Amino acid sequence: MNKNIRAFLLWFLQVAGICSIVLSAVCPVSCKVTDEGLQLLHGDYTAPAIESYSVKDAFSVVVIFSKKVQITDAVIVPASETTASDDAIPSLENASESDNAVQGIISYDEAGKSVTISSTEKRSVGAHYKLYGEAADGTGNTLTFCIPFTGYNDRMAHVLISEIHPGYVSGSNRCEFVELFVLTEGNLAGLEVYSANDGKDRGYVLPAAEVKPGDVIILHMRKKGESCIDETGDDLSAAEGTTKADYVSSKARDLWADNTKACIGDKEDVIVLLNSFSGNFIDAVLYAPAGIMSWTKDEVQNAAEAAVSEGIWHSAGPSDAVKSDGLTATKTFARKGCLTLLDNVRKGSSADDVIAQSSDEWYIADSKKVSPGTVE
Repeated sequence: MNKNIRAFLLWFLQVAGICSIVLSAVCPVSCKVTDEGLQLLHGDYTAPAIESYSVKDAFSVVVIFSKKVQITDAVIVPASETTASDDAIPSLENASESDNAVQGIISYDEAGKSVTISSTEKRSVGAHYKLYGEAADGTGNTLTFCIPFTGYNDRMAHVLISEIHPGYVSGSNRCEFVELFVLTEGNLAGLEVYSANDGKDRGYVLPAAEVKPGDVIILHMRKKGESCIDETGDDLSAAEGTTKADYVSSKARDLWADNTKACIGDKEDVIVLLNSFSGNFIDAVLYAPAGIMSWTKDEVQNAAEAAVSEGIWHSAGPSDAVKSDGLTATKTFARKGCLTLLDNVRKGSSADDVIAQSSDEWYIADSKKVSPGTVE
């Protein structure tokens, strides 16, 4: 055979092989062997994916898929009854064998992409659960999933941000914290606090705890020192000890984020308080140095714009934020007018309305003069 022909055939086979590999990776095809030879089958061979999920009420979880699906099985179990291996590889079989497993009741929207998985048993407020399930699309592709969620809180207390301490004194236990003030009786489960500078994935969802108007919560944004104990019951002195983390108070409920790293922007940030079930903002505070015209991070810009769209803040620009000039590790942002707001609620004002605010309600104070657990 001519050398040129052999070279051409060798080149053709190499190109054909490469093309087949690339096409098999990017094209939705499959194959089957018949008496006549190999046949390519065209179609959708991508598994469905979960785009989002939310807790709808005390009985239901809504899951949004990337395509129309059928749920072939779904069970809900308390998170405490799952094992480490279940977390790594969700197992419907293992979950179904739990004594407290509850079979899910399935319903779909018209498009078949939004699936509501319910149960006849009401979930406990603030308790942790896992939803195990399997979804299949019309061509037989399947997705096994495990969704952690918290029992819905239908008695959420109305809370606002009353103090922000972004500083950390090196070599001490004086760490960052966010103070919250309670306007109405209820439960804290599902309230979430996060720093836009750090990102929502580093946020903290408050545990279940009964509170009453006038209560103060100190959310310590990192654990350092001993006695970092969540005070979810009636004892508000549990976090105090001979070797303790600073900024604790027997007058306030101390809670601790599971974090040991620096957090909260020291010069600019948006601190957000939201309802983690609905995703709606409840309160937010914007702060930045004087003179800057734009936020450093897109995440901070987005949080500032969301605070404005929710009616909490009047402008998303850093020029209208609380000025952080003069802020140090031993100084804090304090809010004025909290007690007046509480008095208005007690006199009949609705605490369900959005409480609009501006930089005028905030000032920088010395941490020694504004002790954690007290508001004004």
